[in-house]
Amino acid sequence: MANTLDYKHIDLDKYISKKEGKSISKIFSKQGEEVFRQLEYKYLKEIFEKYNSGIVLSTGGGTPLIKGIWEIFNKNGTTFYLSVPPNKIIERLNPEEIHKRPLLSQLGNDILDAYVWEHLRERLPFYHKADYIIDTAGKNHYEIAADILAIIEKQKLTQQIKNSGL
Repeated sequence: MANTLDYKHIDLDKYISKKEGKSISKIFSKQGEEVFRQLEYKYLKEIFEKYNSGIVLSTGGGTPLIKGIWEIFNKNGTTFYLSVPPNKIIERLNPEEIHKRPLLSQLGNDILDAYVWEHLRERLPFYHKADYIIDTAGKNHYEIAADILAIIEKQKLTQQIKNSGL
């Protein structure tokens, strides 16, 4: 998306890790989830102060749950929730991916499925606050990007029409 739009891509987790000089897993294990969420909030504000436009920002699944985060999102851009069926999420969670995710790395395979389903159920009300929900079921990356680009182009056209006074 960022390349297509000629925008800068920022992955919030990578940004935090670089700023803090340690991995997300280390932050979670040494300082806890609450501190990590505070860092997400802090650095998200910093990103939007530094780049007031022209970025594609990737966040983790817990970011939308942070108190006050939607005010920052809504003030600074358009939000998209890429809806992925739970079974696809579980399929994507290979051992390396699980190791990188602090909340999942502590779970055994026997409860991983239930954990994913439960967390998704709890998080959906927050995810549904996004400006747009993109159903990714059965789509490849190019089709998902095309869906997002179509929305962005429609927004631009709508804004041009409003600005022209029509």
